[in-house]
Amino acid sequence: MKKIDKKKILLLFGDDLRNKYLLNKILSKYTNCKVIIQKRSKEKIKSIKRKHKYSHLLQKHLNLRDKSEQKYLIIKDNKIQQFNNISYINLNQLNSNKVISIVKKYKPDLVVCYGISLIKKNLLKFLPKKTINIHSGLTQRFRGYGSNFWACYFLQPFNVGATIHYVVEKADSGRIIHQVGTVLKKNYNLHDLSTIAIYNIGEIICRVISILLTKKPKGVKIDTGRPFLLSDFKPEHLLLNYNLFKDKLSNFFLKNNLKNKRIRLVKLF
Repeated sequence: MKKIDKKKILLLFGDDLRNKYLLNKILSKYTNCKVIIQKRSKEKIKSIKRKHKYSHLLQKHLNLRDKSEQKYLIIKDNKIQQFNNISYINLNQLNSNKVISIVKKYKPDLVVCYGISLIKKNLLKFLPKKTINIHSGLTQRFRGYGSNFWACYFLQPFNVGATIHYVVEKADSGRIIHQVGTVLKKNYNLHDLSTIAIYNIGEIICRVISILLTKKPKGVKIDTGRPFLLSDFKPEHLLLNYNLFKDKLSNFFLKNNLKNKRIRLVKLF
């Protein structure tokens, strides 16, 4: 059995601040890593339908997401800038021969994914069984694109959270290893709820990795929730949050003492 400090970790991450925040947390403790960063900025630009009646709401929504991440996900010592073993790929390169070649050469013991596009079978077959994904949402009910947004849209702010699960071919459907939630507090806006869940993942991700490098947690298999696609999201869905609730859904629930059935979180420790 390899010593823990000699085990190799492959980090497949997106390029948004929330992705870089967790990547920095991992690199602050683990240095025997190979990093692949997928550039996804073009995808973000394409998601804005400029001719749509409510395109201004969509732009506002994206801007507020950036502000929330900048407020809570502060990188004090940027280990990414100091790290040399990094490769960058474009949006359509994740499942390419380039990435497969890197995986085959590096032979990782553990793969951690966050904020990348869907891993397909041709790449998955070369990844170790210990390949995990960080998902912004609780997969018992919400999978795919914008999971925490949909939790709020369906008036379930108590079920905003994040999930660490094994990667399988079907998106966000692998056994759950660990989950975190967000405690509702006054004046939290829509994005704060989701951003704080990622902050909470940052507090435990290195501990999860440490366990995975030394043990083989089975994870919990549960019925997965509804999968949401990018095409399911329309700018008019934002009217509920910004026009009706004035981006203060948490205040509305707290003021009126409203509850919804909480998803029971899976915990590794």
